[in-house]
Amino acid sequence: MVRLGIDMQLLSDVTVTAPADVRASNEYGASVVRRSPPRFGLLAALPLSDVEAALAEIEYAHEHLDADGFALCATYDGDFLGAERFCPVWRALDAIGAGVFIHPSPFGAAALDLPRPFFEVTFDTVRTVVDMVWRGATRSAPRVYVVLAHAGGALPALAGRIALLSDADWVPHEGVTPETVREALTALYYDTAMAGTANALGPAPAVTSPDHIVYGPDFGAPCASEPVLWETMTSLLTGGVLAPEVAAGVGRHAHTVFPRSAARLVPAEKAAS
Repeated sequence: MVRLGIDMQLLSDVTVTAPADVRASNEYGASVVRRSPPRFGLLAALPLSDVEAALAEIEYAHEHLDADGFALCATYDGDFLGAERFCPVWRALDAIGAGVFIHPSPFGAAALDLPRPFFEVTFDTVRTVVDMVWRGATRSAPRVYVVLAHAGGALPALAGRIALLSDADWVPHEGVTPETVREALTALYYDTAMAGTANALGPAPAVTSPDHIVYGPDFGAPCASEPVLWETMTSLLTGGVLAPEVAAGVGRHAHTVFPRSAARLVPAEKAAS
């Protein structure tokens, strides 16, 4: 963090699913935040395989662990996040105006004989967002701030196609129109993890506003080595996809999404003085 100039890291763990494991992971993350509140924040995991346990964890993490937000996988037990069984979870998150980070599932089979993190995960993001839009999750939880990993994966590049064909007579409408698709995708936030280059990040600003591009490193994942993080940071600042004033603010754009952590943040240069 010091070498990269990162003032605060939001801890998240999307590898745990069982309620007891989720609680233990969240408790540990909260203990790290308590030891150094200006440097760390917690995005609490939720055991969405058990919706009742997930609802209990939302209340516990928000009220007792002072979680800054929540981290979800794109899919649980084969269901994407728009599934009807997750409706109570979205209502509970909407009630507290939660910030929610969505990361592709690290588990499951890949379509090709290549590791999932190589490129397969980018399509999980598209699938879960389209599922959320078509099943009404985005409309039913308007107070939830959603951040997508990896600049939305393949979603921004496919956004025009999805909106264009959304009212075709051979596509189920479910109340979806090109305008509601565009509105839903514009409202999302897109992080920069593995997406600092022009071809990876370029489509995102065409989908949303500049202040919805937020810094994200994917740190802790095997693919997020320090050289990769440096290359991403350099591309963001000098690659030309983002205007200089936008690139300079990327590290602050998530303050709207996670205000609890923003209130604790003390920039390193200020703390040193």
